[in-house]
Amino acid sequence: MDPLRNITPIHHLDEAAPRNSSRCASAPDATGLVLVFTDYQAFAVEFKREAHVLLDIIAGQFRHALIRGEQVFCLVHAEDPRFTLPAVGAVPLRWNQAEWLNASRGL
Repeated sequence: MDPLRNITPIHHLDEAAPRNSSRCASAPDATGLVLVFTDYQAFAVEFKREAHVLLDIIAGQFRHALIRGEQVFCLVHAEDPRFTLPAVGAVPLRWNQAEWLNASRGL
């Protein structure tokens, strides 16, 4: 199974970005795009390369959207306190401030 076989639309996030499009948000007056991935480690454990590639593509597309002045945000949630991925879009991934220290994550 190739989880990225249908990833072409992700490369075109800029075409789907806000621009007052109701297909990207539940409110017609939405001014931004938010992507939320929950329990991402479950996907990444089985498809490590694909999990990284997906976030890397999103990072690149979001940079272009930000340059155009659009508001975009991607939140990646992981239950596993040991979960890590390589840098995405040449930027290291970090835990949020409350969970920054290993002790805060029970490690």
